[in-house]
Amino acid sequence: MFSTVLFAAFLTVLWSQHEGGCARLWLLPLLMAAWVNVHLGFVAGLGLMGGYVLVEALEMVWPERRQAAAYRLRHAWPWLAATVAATLVNALFAEVVVVVGGAVPTSVLAGRWEKIRQARFASLAVVSLVYGVVGLGCLRAVDLISNRSYLGGTNLSTFGTGLSWWFPESAAAFVERENVPGRIFNSYDEGGYLSWRLGPKYPDYIDGRAIPFGPKLFERNQQLMTTPTRFTGMAE
Repeated sequence: MFSTVLFAAFLTVLWSQHEGGCARLWLLPLLMAAWVNVHLGFVAGLGLMGGYVLVEALEMVWPERRQAAAYRLRHAWPWLAATVAATLVNALFAEVVVVVGGAVPTSVLAGRWEKIRQARFASLAVVSLVYGVVGLGCLRAVDLISNRSYLGGTNLSTFGTGLSWWFPESAAAFVERENVPGRIFNSYDEGGYLSWRLGPKYPDYIDGRAIPFGPKLFERNQQLMTTPTRFTGMAE
């Protein structure tokens, strides 16, 4: 989905530049900065830029079109270069941070560690660090226990401690209490809960396991969930 939308955006900008020479080329580096982080299809964007350059180069074969094509290329090349730079920076940025960002502090601390170890406040620093970590742990625990963390988000499936309220606990209790015969149909979402709550007496219809269910049953479950329910009356 990301690559399809961004490919269309790239193509629109480049084609507008080819036709009119005044497209919003500054969008290309911004789009590429997003594209390279969401999908490997960003390579297609680089291919589009190469295709654009090739088309303008072919336009220069005709003398009457040469000046206009050269103008469009002169106007476009800084933004094309910036797009390539955005690709490299985003793709390699994490590696640079891990390798260089980890090596530089290590070398600096290694040179100063002897001085720190001999300092009078070394023990105080260690104690402060320990108390700081313990304090952060306690603060996080209070945040979770008081539900403050959950109230700040929208994830209902993990709201609060204990079993989430949206699980069909009452329905499962009814099935056990009434000793309902036969198998139970369920959607994909509550399959794991029903397997834990009612199994093995009541096997669930489907859950998150690829084996033994397989892709065919996943498709069948989706089809059944989107099919209107039909009730047929029975004569007494």
